[in-house]
Amino acid sequence: MKTATRPKLIVALDVDSYDRAAGLVDALAPLGVWFKIGYEPLFGFGDRIRAKLEAANANVFVDGKLHDIPRTVEAAIQALVRPGVRILTVHAIGGNDMLVAAVAAAESRAPRRRDRGHRRSGGRRRDSPRPIRSRYAASQPASGRPPPSPTAGCPA
Repeated sequence: MKTATRPKLIVALDVDSYDRAAGLVDALAPLGVWFKIGYEPLFGFGDRIRAKLEAANANVFVDGKLHDIPRTVEAAIQALVRPGVRILTVHAIGGNDMLVAAVAAAESRAPRRRDRGHRRSGGRRRDSPRPIRSRYAASQPASGRPPPSPTAGCPA
C-alpha cells in the first residue's frame, strides 16, 4: 500500500456506473491520486469499487457523511474502513458519544504499522499520518467537554 501523503488531487468517483469508475481508477491510480467515493458509487456499486481501489493500492476518501446513533455509526465505520481508506466523513453534530464511537471503530479497523524508525520521532514517522484520536482530541476544548451544539440558542 502506498504511504499516505497529502494528496495533490482527489478524484471523485461520483459516476453512474461501475465501468466508468473502474476506468478512472485504471487510468489515474498509477499517478498516485486519491479517490473519493460519494453516495452514488457507495450505494450503487460500493463493494465492487472498493475492492478495485484496494487492488490498486489507492488512497481513498469515503464521503459517507455519517450521522446516527453511536452504535450505528460504529457499525458503519467498521464496514467501511478497509486498506487504503484514509479519510471518512462523520458529521460532528451527532455529538460526543457518536464521535467517540466513530474514532474507536476506525482505530479498531485501521491497519497497525510497525516501523523501526518510529522511536526517533516520538512514536511515528515524519511522513506517516497523525493518529486518528489526536485529530479528534485536537478539536476538543481544553475543558474536555464537547463544544456547545451549533443550534444552541436558535429559535425553534
